[in-house]
Amino acid sequence: DMIYLFLTLLVGLSTWFAWQRSNRNKRVAFLQKKIADRQKEQKESIEWAKKESEKIPETRRRDIAAMDFKQLQASLQSGSISAVETLSTYIGLSLAAHEKTNCLTL
Repeated sequence: DMIYLFLTLLVGLSTWFAWQRSNRNKRVAFLQKKIADRQKEQKESIEWAKKESEKIPETRRRDIAAMDFKQLQASLQSGSISAVETLSTYIGLSLAAHEKTNCLTL
């Protein structure tokens, strides 16, 4: 009787561990797919941002990036630079920071 109890317990535990392992493997596969999807999405976003940033000539971006807040505000208000140029410039700056620190997220 004791041997049957032991065998039943052993089979039950083996089944439970196999089930747990199967669930874990499914979860790992699901998460790996999510990670791959997010990495692809991040890569596409960075490529888009790079293209957007490059629409503004580099000298213009450098000039905008060199402005302090008051200069930037005055230039935006006077119309000598546009909000799109400013945004594109700062997108480019964020990409440069990302290349150094891997800091961008979606």
